[in-house]
Amino acid sequence: MKIQRPNQTHLNIYNNQMKNQLQKRESIKKQDQIQISNAAKQLQHDIKMNENRANYVENLKNKIETGQYEVDFNQTAEKMIEFWSRRS
Repeated sequence: MKIQRPNQTHLNIYNNQMKNQLQKRESIKKQDQIQISNAAKQLQHDIKMNENRANYVENLKNKIETGQYEVDFNQTAEKMIEFWSRRS
């Protein structure tokens, strides 16, 4: 009895199909892109932070880092009530 190897031509066709599908998938893959208009870029450069706001934020950061910042719970509650009463 003679045993022959499997017909390799059928396996090659399958492999070729798999290669073709992988190539198609790779060509279809797109990367995320972002485009910022020149007007938006100009706005980013033109906007300057208000000096008073910058000082206020810096002051808060320093207080938080040194542990001097304290939350006023009554004021926080009032602001929350004010916010939610306007929404209803």
